[in-house]
Amino acid sequence: MPLGGIYCGGGRSCGPFEDCVAGGTRCAPKGVGKCQTGLTCGPGMTCSVSGDCIPLPKPELTLPQSPPCKDGRVCPAGTQCLPGGGCSRVGWYLCEETGSQCRPGFKCSAERGCVPQLAVDCGRGAWCKPGETCLPEGGCAPAN
Repeated sequence: MPLGGIYCGGGRSCGPFEDCVAGGTRCAPKGVGKCQTGLTCGPGMTCSVSGDCIPLPKPELTLPQSPPCKDGRVCPAGTQCLPGGGCSRVGWYLCEETGSQCRPGFKCSAERGCVPQLAVDCGRGAWCKPGETCLPEGGCAPAN
């Protein structure tokens, strides 16, 4: 045990400028979390009016305000400004021809929607697997 230290029990000790907290499992600077009743509150705790240890109040989370886009719109948290105006999810992009917003790994589909990068685009967000062809009535068939 260090000179001037305190024995916490169970073979644990704290230095001369520390107190045992959390049932002797940790050390904290002297005076921090010390209640008038003699209790020492651990991390994340504080003294109540009655001298008991209670959890610290959690601060309210405030999301940072995004700067305005070129069109003056302010996008909500978790979104980004699009170059031509408007907002989109972070990482997504706008298909200029159709106005659709596609996520990473997808490409713009003819007329509207998005399809996987490697897919065969059938238009309007419909697609077939590589090596297949789009049927006029919908669906897919093996490519010849």
